[in-house]
Amino acid sequence: MGIFSRKKKEDKTAADPVWQENPLFEQEEPQRISTVNVPMRDLYDELSASKKGGSGLFKKNSDKYNEVSDSMVRVLSLLASPLKKNDYESTKEVARQVTNSYQNLVSKCDRYLNRYAFSDRGKARQDIVEKIKAQAMEDQLTLTTYWGQYQTLPASEQASNVWQAVEIARRKKFYMKKADSEHSHVGGLASRLTVLKEGDLENTDTSGFFKDAEIFTYYEDKEVLIFKLMERALKLSPISDSLYEKAKEKMLSCTSSWDLTNTSIQSLADILKNMDEMLTVPEFSSYVKSLCALADSYDITSYNIRTKGLLNVNLQDGESINLTNRNVATSRMADLLGAGDVIARSETVEMVEPGKATGRVGNLMQKAEGKAAAAIAERYKNKTASSDSGDISQKITGNLQRQLTNLQVLDYITGQIDRHTNNYFIQEDESTGMLTGATGIDNDFSFGDAFQLNNIIGQNGISIFNDDGTFHIPHMDAAMADRILAVNKEQLFFLLGDLLDPSAIENAWKRLAQVQTAIKKEKEESGSHFFLQNQEWNAETLEEFKNTTVTGMFNKKIGGTYVSRLLL
Repeated sequence: MGIFSRKKKEDKTAADPVWQENPLFEQEEPQRISTVNVPMRDLYDELSASKKGGSGLFKKNSDKYNEVSDSMVRVLSLLASPLKKNDYESTKEVARQVTNSYQNLVSKCDRYLNRYAFSDRGKARQDIVEKIKAQAMEDQLTLTTYWGQYQTLPASEQASNVWQAVEIARRKKFYMKKADSEHSHVGGLASRLTVLKEGDLENTDTSGFFKDAEIFTYYEDKEVLIFKLMERALKLSPISDSLYEKAKEKMLSCTSSWDLTNTSIQSLADILKNMDEMLTVPEFSSYVKSLCALADSYDITSYNIRTKGLLNVNLQDGESINLTNRNVATSRMADLLGAGDVIARSETVEMVEPGKATGRVGNLMQKAEGKAAAAIAERYKNKTASSDSGDISQKITGNLQRQLTNLQVLDYITGQIDRHTNNYFIQEDESTGMLTGATGIDNDFSFGDAFQLNNIIGQNGISIFNDDGTFHIPHMDAAMADRILAVNKEQLFFLLGDLLDPSAIENAWKRLAQVQTAIKKEKEESGSHFFLQNQEWNAETLEEFKNTTVTGMFNKKIGGTYVSRLLL
């Protein structure tokens, strides 16, 4: 079974609100592919659901049951324990506590299992406790592996809390049948993706895209920043490891005598382009192309300052942000809110090339079906295909309206600042030409700080709110609204704690709470009119979206929703 296979999820209700899951959709949805320690949390839910109710001798839970339950709460609580990077002594103390908590849980399970079960209910509960014991032993072994490797791990692989340690230790390894340089690549030189087709990996039929982990590091020294960006451009070049080392050596020899402090990335690219006689390695020219691609997108100074301001205004010199984790966090959030169908699924994996013991950590992404929204909109605008005669609005289905609105709400909650029409795909029915759905891609620039200040989605984006805090969008998916209302703060920290720093999660919670408040107000004032079921998205609602506009730069009227952006 591939990592993006589809699976029916069962509905669960937790007794303890701290670990409570949201109600799940009744229809099938792709399984969540990377949620930390879900097995133990699910087993806690299962054990809680077996709890007896009422009073009296035969309705009271035994002391042995309570011991198992309390031990599980202790384990789950310790998963939130912080870890200080490069502080091995304090990490050892946390490791000791976590290890002891798992040992205690196994002991309590053994004590519970050392009794005979007479009833079917009792036998079923014993089965649950058996699974808890097995999972505790597996988790303990997983963490022991991590603690043993901790001192040798690079800083980026040293967890900030125990959840993340579990995630890193459990990280899936995929073995490539051929070297990365032999694969096809897409996505542009500034964001290079390895194309993985079915059969390209040894141990799975998984297909999709792999992207090396992208780390943004803030440097106040301009010379350091320029050199690091040059290194990044070289890393993005599709060349072999041996050629990479030669090219890097060449780069060092070329730049050793330069005064970089007053050099812009564009002028640096111009210098490199005039050095053809020095580029003795043919593939080294790809480095120049990659550097130029970066130069086209970013001014060296504004890229550094702007990225810090957008993602973490408190970032200090030399501190880093893992952009890849934000992609995975967006995928998890979409699942949590019942909008997993509008985001390309993503998880952190280790990709190992032939003949190597270790691999490259990065992001495995599901392939988004369809074509970029910008290309489809432009096609209809220019009527470049025979099927494109007429208004594009005649091709927009109710499901596309619903999914684009869900994507817009999700982008608001996740603080997405880079959603443009090349960053989501639209699916098209080949036989009818109808536009049937949407999938967001490239979600790295999310969960940032600046979004909290202006409530705007994307660089040239739009808000889902009016100035008074009411919704600017004319309608909302009823199912997604219910899922949003079911989320609590503890659940959000549990879901994202291994991926994001606490301030990023706190900001996400503030945005989500703002949406919750607006939903409650809308339910009180407009009832069911604002919230639509699947079949209620139609031509009439499309007109409402079409007429929802805002005033952009130069007093130009632009679409105020993702739907109207396609129409104007």
